[in-house]
Amino acid sequence: MGAEVDAQTFSNLFFLHHSTGSGLIDGGMRNVVTATNAANGTHFAFWDHGYNDTGLTDPDGNVTGVSYAIPDDNTDPIGLYYLWVSAEADAVSARNLILVNHQVIAFKSCFPASNIPDADTLSQYKTWYLAMRNVFDLYPGRLFVVMSTPPLHRLASTAEAAANARAFANWLKSSEYLGGHPNVYCFDLFDRLAGSD
Repeated sequence: MGAEVDAQTFSNLFFLHHSTGSGLIDGGMRNVVTATNAANGTHFAFWDHGYNDTGLTDPDGNVTGVSYAIPDDNTDPIGLYYLWVSAEADAVSARNLILVNHQVIAFKSCFPASNIPDADTLSQYKTWYLAMRNVFDLYPGRLFVVMSTPPLHRLASTAEAAANARAFANWLKSSEYLGGHPNVYCFDLFDRLAGSD
């Protein structure tokens, strides 16, 4: 994954997400952070940003009324690529707000992005994520947690698309993607939720 993380230096946590991420948070993510702090004497503060109309939520779960105006409200792989790589003003503004205000930055696409129908689409995802990683290398004082996409329901996917989604998840957590980039981590959400088949 990466080097040992200093919990004091990297205590401000941020999660960019849409609906599946909200489900994770509503399922008790803030309680886990609170329990971790109580058990270990840490002071992690967990912030999250859902859709732009909701915007930023503080560590107590309060909607702040602040939006980072994620371009086109798009957290699909192409939208994340635009957010992190584009020189356009809307992307620069949104990512600078994230980088200035947070130390550990996690982000994910939602389950429709697990529809990876062919090898060309899989290759395009990898190209976008490699370009994002090049940007992350410029910020050694930040930790970036790329999350694999949650799986589609088996009846809403095909065997090929599901295999490609698993291949993408496996690649994100591989040494091919993470090796030599100590501030980049992967949380394999796909594998946590998908069946072995």
